[in-house]
Amino acid sequence: MPRGPPLTDLEKGQILALHHQLMSLRDISKELGRSVGAVQRFLKNPSRTARSRAHVTGQKLTVREEKAMIRKATTGNYSARDIKQDLNLPVGVRRIQQILSATPHLKYRKMKTAPMMTSLHREKRVKWVRRFISKGDFFWNKVIFSDEKKFNLDGPDGNACYWHDLRKDERFFSKRQNGGATVMVWGAISPYGVSPLVFLNGNQNSGKYCETLDKALLPFSAEMYGEMENWVYQQDGASIHRSRFTRSWLNEKGVRTMDWPAKSPDLNIIENIWGIMARRVYLRQRQFDTIEQLKEVIEDVWATISGELLQKLYRSIPRRMLAVLDGQGKGERQNTRIKTFLLLYSIAFRVFICVSHTFLKISVYAFMIEQI
Repeated sequence: MPRGPPLTDLEKGQILALHHQLMSLRDISKELGRSVGAVQRFLKNPSRTARSRAHVTGQKLTVREEKAMIRKATTGNYSARDIKQDLNLPVGVRRIQQILSATPHLKYRKMKTAPMMTSLHREKRVKWVRRFISKGDFFWNKVIFSDEKKFNLDGPDGNACYWHDLRKDERFFSKRQNGGATVMVWGAISPYGVSPLVFLNGNQNSGKYCETLDKALLPFSAEMYGEMENWVYQQDGASIHRSRFTRSWLNEKGVRTMDWPAKSPDLNIIENIWGIMARRVYLRQRQFDTIEQLKEVIEDVWATISGELLQKLYRSIPRRMLAVLDGQGKGERQNTRIKTFLLLYSIAFRVFICVSHTFLKISVYAFMIEQI
């Protein structure tokens, strides 16, 4: 009589759990629908790994085939199955995956999501960076960054992960349709603190947006910079932000705004705040029953944003702009070239300050001697 399929990890965990409860081999086999022999063989040696009967084909890849396979994989455009078909390799898909996994410079990972960016978007982002990259901390510390963020009762997505004890029942993530009810908030940050958080009701238009700014932005800017301080307001290119009504209102209130390139969440440091907040609000896959509960937790988490975190994000702005230049408009991670440039730039700036300070001292001494 042929053997059945190998025991799954879940079945192995269940066997161990039932055996620990002193259940007989026959009762365990009935419970799982497996033969007594399969249960007995596993309990004799639980650490033994079952061999795959359909794995060995007797075929091996030549050095040339392996190099071609790795070269094709590095493009990032082919799956293991595509590589096998395109190169007509004599091994299975699983073997190809094993070889690629063992390659030091290759790692199979989920592709990151990013806004769809055209060549025009990239060109405008580069122009914007070249315009503002020479601005120092004195300028950026006067910029108030803002944005809207949506939260729902069930959390950001249904991809909740956890370490599963095979001896226990599986946990389930129950998600309502469209994540349940939603809450939209507006917030703003400066290097010195966060604004009042505003919960937005219903569909937003230019009038409601200006009401939000009047209720939260203007008092916040006055608290952070004073009535006469020349601060700058950052907002993205949403239609209600760019409308004639909004521009007129901002001019009337004397609010100076910053031109902002489209498709640039990587440059807006408040996006990092939203990410941190989402992780804290939905900590341990937390879900909410009512809007009031969700609002309360959002406000509590918003109040925990520290000044140290805000200042760290503001200091990251030059690095983000350099990443855009290095990626020719794309917001990519820093590579070694950017880090080296930042280090050399920092050293050169410090040397310049020291030389200027020394030269100033010499000039003062020379002037004093001349007067004597």
